[in-house]
Amino acid sequence: MVDVRAPVLGAGAWTGALVALLVPTAHAALTVAVLVLAAVVAVARGRLAIGWLGPVAALSAVAGVAVLQQALLAGSPVADLAAERAVVSARLTITSDARVVAGGFTDQQVVRARITAVQGRAETWRTRVPVVVLADPEWPAPPLGTEVVQRLRLAPATGDAVALARPIGGAPLVVSRPGPAWDAAAAVRRSVRDVVSGRQPDAAALVPALVVGDDSALDAGLSDDFRDTGLTHLLAVSGTNLTLVVGFLVIAGRWVGVRGRGTWLLAGAGIIGFVLVARDEPSVVRAAAMGTAALIGMGSNGLSRGTRCLGIAVLFLLLADPSLALTAGFALSVLATAGILLLAPVWRDSLI
Repeated sequence: MVDVRAPVLGAGAWTGALVALLVPTAHAALTVAVLVLAAVVAVARGRLAIGWLGPVAALSAVAGVAVLQQALLAGSPVADLAAERAVVSARLTITSDARVVAGGFTDQQVVRARITAVQGRAETWRTRVPVVVLADPEWPAPPLGTEVVQRLRLAPATGDAVALARPIGGAPLVVSRPGPAWDAAAAVRRSVRDVVSGRQPDAAALVPALVVGDDSALDAGLSDDFRDTGLTHLLAVSGTNLTLVVGFLVIAGRWVGVRGRGTWLLAGAGIIGFVLVARDEPSVVRAAAMGTAALIGMGSNGLSRGTRCLGIAVLFLLLADPSLALTAGFALSVLATAGILLLAPVWRDSLI
């Protein structure tokens, strides 16, 4: 028998995120309040089991986080400055690797960052909001994890970024370098590129993308070929990558005598290392969570443990980033993992 309590928690969390993100804020709060009240009344009158309060609590928690995040971003001074297209001095933490994309007239670098302090219009604010930096190809983009100070011209943005930021006034002033973990992850990515550097150009660019999600060397033509053939998902980090990496670590650990809690610690270290190497972007964190659920599903009592892990993973992912609920990648990852856990064993047994 499949334990559906955790999956139902995940479904409740997903519903809460959709309500908060698709319904106007005032109506979303009212909708969530009505659902919670109705559930409490139904439980009090004995029409629903008390266990249904769990999914309702997950729904209200994720909806609350989503509404709070939207309010904080909309009310950020960075959003106001962007609406005025102001020139500011900002303290930035780089949160992604630089990507070169083709622009209308020239190529430009795209870097995601988080503004922690901003000075403009004769005022200074402490904040913590995401922005997208659009820079010329000559701009020396700092490595992921670097903290810098840079003059920026802000502009309004859509999506999960508060503003678009264009660097002006030369190179950024580096305040702090990436920590040891990011340096180690960068070394692993460099080693993958070095191993295949002597191969044909397409292979040398493709292997790092398939292994660790490093698609910085992919040219536009090769990316278009993958898009035309419907294979772009192979260039993205998926739960399969994590399953292969962590599965190998667990097998290697058992060969050298690691057992019990040591196996779990080794697997946990492998998951953290995988996220650092492939970058802690939402798609990678999502893939790590789904891959972990699938990996647990391959062990003893895997169906029950795997479904519980899947439900809890959905809940915590949406608590951390409710906007995932609207992305096709998140839906496909959850459904694919559920298929692996629920359908694959049935198909396997029917073929034996």
